Amino acid sequence: MRSENSRLQGLEERILEFMGERFVGLHVTVETMLEAQSSRM
Repeated sequence: MRSENSRLQGLEERILEFMGERFVGLHVTVETMLEAQSSRM
């Protein structure tokens, strides 16, 4: 049971890490789009 729990925790950490990377990429994309729009105005 204990090893199952640690394996689940490792999976959670990997998912959070993956989501964090995706979120940062999305944030950069949004900032770039906003900068492009403001420079056009």
